[in-house]
Amino acid sequence: MNLKHTVLVALLLVTNAAYAQGSDEGDACVAEATKDWSLPVTFDAAVAMRDALDDVVERCTPEPQTTPDDTGVLFHAIPNSKINARSCPGTDCERVGQVEGGTAIPIFGVEQDGQDRDWYSIDLEETKWIAGWLTRRGPDVVIDIGAFHEDERTGCLVAIEYQRDNRNNMIFALSGRFKGQVLADLYRPGATEPLPVDGQYDKEFVGGGGEAYVQQQYWWNTGYPNGLYRIEIELHGEVSTIGFNKQRTGVFWLHVRCEN
Repeated sequence: MNLKHTVLVALLLVTNAAYAQGSDEGDACVAEATKDWSLPVTFDAAVAMRDALDDVVERCTPEPQTTPDDTGVLFHAIPNSKINARSCPGTDCERVGQVEGGTAIPIFGVEQDGQDRDWYSIDLEETKWIAGWLTRRGPDVVIDIGAFHEDERTGCLVAIEYQRDNRNNMIFALSGRFKGQVLADLYRPGATEPLPVDGQYDKEFVGGGGEAYVQQQYWWNTGYPNGLYRIEIELHGEVSTIGFNKQRTGVFWLHVRCEN
């Protein structure tokens, strides 16, 4: 195996591994489509495999949400850094402001420019656009602290309760009929992997008639910086990602109640 062939095979493996950071559904699709593949033994075969893998990844990549919610939002995007907002979807369009990095921005429309690059509309009038390739996909919805959100996909009710405290901590309270079946994960700002769970414990709400819930905790020395957090919940094969902004120190109870 010559050097050029070795490098290409390595790139194939990296491409496959990188895609594994995508959705579970897309990852399973790639795994099924390539399960009978073997590593190529010639350079030409490696080139052919690279092209075939590109086709598989394109076919298996989940389509973004295309139906707006009640507010007209298609999805949220997070700029990787401070980027320009422009008056139309193109780099030649007038600059009409800037958007800070690390903040979830509601997206109201998607268009492509002459180079097949996605541009995202960040207002309903479509007078402000940002470059989609300078962002990463954000949560499906961002909720306020203390507000209740009914998730359409999983049927779960999600709420963030804040308690003033000089400590930083985040604790899940999983309740309802499917408290033992729902999977809940927490992502810190900018993280691509969820926090590892320290443990789950059967508890009862105080003053709530003895209703049982599952308390999901993380390591005591886990750091919780301010920023945009994401909660990923999975139930009955449906997955949703819900974001919230932490702006101060305290204890945050992440309530996920699944009855349906």
